Amino acid sequence: MKVKSILVDALRIIAWQEYKVTNKEALRDIEYGGYAVFAEEWEQEEILKFDYQELVNFVTGLEYNVAELLAFRADYYAKKNQSMKNSKSKNEKSAYYDEDTSF
Repeated sequence: MKVKSILVDALRIIAWQEYKVTNKEALRDIEYGGYAVFAEEWEQEEILKFDYQELVNFVTGLEYNVAELLAFRADYYAKKNQSMKNSKSKNEKSAYYDEDTSF
């Protein structure tokens, strides 16, 4: 079920954000900010085995609702995509000004 996988992804994003805050010092010098460490732990999470109704119950137990998590995830990826576009644009401008213009 697609909604289930989107909900799990939203929870993964929230968990990763919390993980980074909680483990800031430990993750400081790890490649990619320590996501691989988090991902290994995430793969062991019980919620990955939940069926849709169990997941909805878990979400409501966290005082979220399905619509909030779907909106949160959409917003997260919209911001991430915008950030990537801005970064790409910035790099292209930088490359333009770094070109050798001497004749």
